[in-house]
Amino acid sequence: MTRWATSVLLAVCGALSNWRALADTKPEQPKPLRPGAYSLSLTATEGSRQGGVAEGALMLVAPRATDTSPRTGERAKDTRSGAPLFYGWTGVNLTLVGAPMCGGNHHPSPDSQDPVYPGVVVIRVPYGPGGAFTGGGEVSTVLVGTLSNLRNGDGWTDGCGFAMYMLTWDGQCNAGKWNEWGLRKDGRGTFRLCPR
Repeated sequence: MTRWATSVLLAVCGALSNWRALADTKPEQPKPLRPGAYSLSLTATEGSRQGGVAEGALMLVAPRATDTSPRTGERAKDTRSGAPLFYGWTGVNLTLVGAPMCGGNHHPSPDSQDPVYPGVVVIRVPYGPGGAFTGGGEVSTVLVGTLSNLRNGDGWTDGCGFAMYMLTWDGQCNAGKWNEWGLRKDGRGTFRLCPR
């Protein structure tokens, strides 16, 4: 074997070894969320806006027992197992990715900063190989514009809006999958949520 052929063979074996090591590497667990500002990027892999991308800010705030709606004067009455981990809002243009949103009625707008009717809440749900509620461990889940966001004691669970499931940390951002939370379906895809 010539010197050149030996060099090429060694380079190929080294590259294969590196690829094998990367393939064997398990994704890093997502980082815990904290109150503060985040950059959000959503990509639609399915639905009416497949291939669409929407980017913008998402803000998270720690809930308090004294949270009161500036619009209605109601105090928060959380119905699930206590208050959400966080509540917040986002101004991302969700039509760009076909997110299954509803306007008006009981659904909070994604940009609602009202602590009793927030646009965003963070909860934990089981997530397994088949997706949400299919077993496996719990993951932090960001709900946007859903009836489950309501902190007024109503406890609704279906309708519109979507959920973002935090599945990995890519070195800079939490990342995962997003899809409908209620009955209305359209866009689905992937996302990155990066601390600012």
